[in-house]
Amino acid sequence: MNSLDKLLAEVQAEFQKPDPEEAPDRSRPQPPQQRPSQRQPAPIENNIEKNRKKARQVRDKAIDSLLTEIESEFQGKDKSSGLQRQETPTKALTKKRSLPDKKLVGLLGDLKAEFQEQDRAEELRRQELREQEARRQEELKQERLSALRKEAEAWLKKLQPLSDEGFWFNQFAENYPSRLEAAIAYLEAMGQNPL
Repeated sequence: MNSLDKLLAEVQAEFQKPDPEEAPDRSRPQPPQQRPSQRQPAPIENNIEKNRKKARQVRDKAIDSLLTEIESEFQGKDKSSGLQRQETPTKALTKKRSLPDKKLVGLLGDLKAEFQEQDRAEELRRQELREQEARRQEELKQERLSALRKEAEAWLKKLQPLSDEGFWFNQFAENYPSRLEAAIAYLEAMGQNPL
């Protein structure tokens, strides 16, 4: 989320830079500067300044709404309602600034590609963790089986074939390919060492 905030701040900073058309034109001669106490603002200058402020506010709102839309898209929120609300400021921004929109589209494409790459990397990491866990579980199972096999071998050595238990086990083992497998199944059933 940190990189998203950083990118959003960069986009916002990009669009909050003063317009070149708003910057004073140094090639044209400027009227002599008067001290603030001597200068009387003309009504036209006031209107121009007010219009510029309004234009900046509309632009800033449009940028903020675009940034909000981008942020909500990556947070999994429903963006359809946001698109309907933000349609008018976006159109105004598109008409006013066609070049920065290309930059914004490129930036959004880069941002989307970056998040897709992060998602792929995260999915690969999760897949690797699942595979590691499966290998670990298989190793544990093999270790338990090996320990149970050793225990079954020891149990078979101690088993007296002529005792009641030995007689019963010989009949039980007839259903298994080997006496060892029968002993493993018997010990598992007795709950001494469950797999």
